[in-house]
Amino acid sequence: TANGGGVDKDNDVQVTNLQKHLDKCQRELRDVQSKLDAAESLSGIINGRLKMAEERQTASKERIDALESEVRGARDKERNATTAKREVESVAESLRERLKLVEERAEASRARVDEMEACHLKFQEIE
Repeated sequence: TANGGGVDKDNDVQVTNLQKHLDKCQRELRDVQSKLDAAESLSGIINGRLKMAEERQTASKERIDALESEVRGARDKERNATTAKREVESVAESLRERLKLVEERAEASRARVDEMEACHLKFQEIE
């Protein structure tokens, strides 16, 4: 039973470490989700700016060169935002997969702890 206590402690430490890792992954996932929301918002803003730039271009021939430059810049921003959004989505998916693995490991550790506790109870009954 003295050795069983050490195993229980090791499992408790492992479960605690896995829970900390799970918590960290969940924080990272929330952070990534926040960045994804910001990227989507930025994309909407950029789309709105593009539309305004195109309307001004047709209304004012004198500003055609300036507006074309603005449109190109806005499109670059939109592409960058789209690329960033894809990257954030990829990271989010990776984090979801890692979180799932951590949860599975945590569940397996909990099951091992339950088995150890059951064995410990049997040993106590035998003694």
